[in-house]
Amino acid sequence: MAIRATIELKDLVVMGRHGVLASEKLTEQAFSISVYAVVDSSLAAGSDEISDTLDYSAVAEMVSSIVSLQSYDLLERLCFVIANAILEAFSPLEVRVKVKKLHPPIDTPLAYAAVEMTLSRGVS
Repeated sequence: MAIRATIELKDLVVMGRHGVLASEKLTEQAFSISVYAVVDSSLAAGSDEISDTLDYSAVAEMVSSIVSLQSYDLLERLCFVIANAILEAFSPLEVRVKVKKLHPPIDTPLAYAAVEMTLSRGVS
């Protein structure tokens, strides 16, 4: 029996230097990252072994490293880099990533600006 599960990491807050403005490259700002990875949990449901599933602590560490150590102008690029790295390293069937810039440098008050992206292996 095939068992599909979604592993979720919600609102991982990481400091980074991403944005079009020069000031955004100089001063760290807070980003909130959510990851939803669809995996085949057939083995893990029976074995109860971490090696048979996606280790969300390893995903969180990877996301934190990407956001804090690299720099991109666009949220779209940052979102893609995170999603693609997860797809390559952990082989989920599908991964959806949402990147929120918590304090965008605009005059209009808002909660955040965000990009959400889904990458999949084309497996149904």
